[in-house]
Amino acid sequence: MSLNKFMHPRNKYRKPPDFKALAAKYPDFNKLVKRDGRGNVSLDFKNPKSLQALTTTLLKEDFDLNVEIPVNPQIPTIPLYMNYLLWLEDLVAANTSSEVIQGVEIGCTASCVYSLLAARQFHWRMLATEVDTDSAFTASNNIRRNKLNDRITVRAVKKGTVLQGVLEPGVVYDFCMCNSLRYLTSREELLTLLTALVLDSIELKEQIRIYTVKVADETTVATLMETLKKAGVTRVSSKMFCQGRTTRWGVAWTLGFAELDLGSQSLKQNIPFSQTVRGDLPGTVEQLLQLIAKLQITHSILKRNEELCTMEIAAMNNTWSNVEKRTRQITNNKDCYKETLNTPNSEENNEPSVDGNNKNEDQTEIKEENKDDEKGLPSKETSGSSQIKIGVDEKATTNFCGSNVSEKSTEEVAENGVGEKIATDVGEKTMAEVVGNGIGEKIMAEVGDDCRIGKKRGSIDDLDAANSDMKRLKMKNGSSEVNIGPQRGPVLTASLVVRKTSSGSVIEMNWLRGPGGRNSAQQLLQYLTSNLNPPADN
Repeated sequence: MSLNKFMHPRNKYRKPPDFKALAAKYPDFNKLVKRDGRGNVSLDFKNPKSLQALTTTLLKEDFDLNVEIPVNPQIPTIPLYMNYLLWLEDLVAANTSSEVIQGVEIGCTASCVYSLLAARQFHWRMLATEVDTDSAFTASNNIRRNKLNDRITVRAVKKGTVLQGVLEPGVVYDFCMCNSLRYLTSREELLTLLTALVLDSIELKEQIRIYTVKVADETTVATLMETLKKAGVTRVSSKMFCQGRTTRWGVAWTLGFAELDLGSQSLKQNIPFSQTVRGDLPGTVEQLLQLIAKLQITHSILKRNEELCTMEIAAMNNTWSNVEKRTRQITNNKDCYKETLNTPNSEENNEPSVDGNNKNEDQTEIKEENKDDEKGLPSKETSGSSQIKIGVDEKATTNFCGSNVSEKSTEEVAENGVGEKIATDVGEKTMAEVVGNGIGEKIMAEVGDDCRIGKKRGSIDDLDAANSDMKRLKMKNGSSEVNIGPQRGPVLTASLVVRKTSSGSVIEMNWLRGPGGRNSAQQLLQYLTSNLNPPADN
């Protein structure tokens, strides 16, 4: 039974391609189609040459891409590739409003189709890696042929490299993607790759906002989920991709607060909360800036004129939920404070702190921290994911093309032999080798003398033990308690818009991302509008 109806709703291949029209337009494709007595056109999908012709034809017809694709078992299937990319587009849209999206593709192969589609169709910037030097060379040629050098960089890496030593320092990537199906020749090799990817994500944390991988079956999904759980990664999501009679799965996780549960939200119906106030636009904006500064909320003004002010705000903590309650308590106890002013040391004992709590409460928290120290628990400042250092040769990678590569690029690489044997300096142990059943004990190959990838990666079991202590440590957040884990980031990121109206101003707040959800944005807006000073009556 065809599964096309379960494809991504924006996938253009929900409606199958018109082979007859394509055969009439593309001679190379026409040579490989079959026609019956009624003139109907079909294709032998078991013939690799037919699949190659179909893929190159679809890339040219639908995306204006001229791609050299070798005839081998790794021939891309464009409808399935689009399912993965469209899912990534949804994840990216749920977590950023930036116009510049940067992604990483692990193992681009010779065709480099994922990165080519990402750059051409979605206008993303891609860093693509490949362990096979010949494949990296062909991929770089495909990129130059389609004039996408400014958007895609192909980097040849030593065997055993996943993400460590690959990323540009200081650059935060929106996602990484990996088509693990190319590693299906060995189950052990596949599991080694996935485990290494998890461990690298723990080390890199939020340098990549969302880590993703495409796998072939639900068994692998379950194995990867268990590995992530042992590593202490709790924010995980999966997605089923359907096309024809083929099903694949995608798994995504984050070490920050990226939104992954696309099923629980409507990305197109994220209606902003709004409040009308009497103040004029300039005065309202200035008051809002003072209030959010008081709440320790950062902001970035995107646009400001006489009619409109737009900004993006980010709150690391919920500092507004209990402010009003604390204010009322302080007001009710005002007389009590006055009566105790003449009591020795009363001022020292009862002076309110800046957050509305008294110092005795702060001292209590300090005592609690000392108790934790006595028990051997990590302190609040040092809590976080275990640091796993990974030894990586600084020369483990070779750029083939991209905006940061000179005109010498691939041709001179070939002439000078750079990268010619980039993966040949491998010792006896290979990437696929796993000692016993200890996935992660020997995560990657020992490559050369200097670059021993995975030498200090540790293991998933080590992370599992470290995270068990971490989960016991808690912090107060208003009246509720939340676990301190490896993830730290804004509880709320939102857009704040102030518009001028004939009777005053309208304030709109739109939740963008963060574990606080839409409710946190609504509560913050209510707090801000209730604390604006009304304009003086003339």
